[in-house]
Amino acid sequence: MDFGKRGFEVQYFNVKRNPEALDRFLDLSGGDRRVPLIDEEGRISIGFNGS
Repeated sequence: MDFGKRGFEVQYFNVKRNPEALDRFLDLSGGDRRVPLIDEEGRISIGFNGS
């Protein structure tokens, strides 16, 4: 699914090179390291199946 083409704001973060981005990712995901992590107005979906 291409969220950018659907009109959503999309931001990409390199969590391997940016420790602050990794900390935020882990905070939002509850420690889950699967990608993508999608934040839709506070509703978090993790992984390609959106769990």
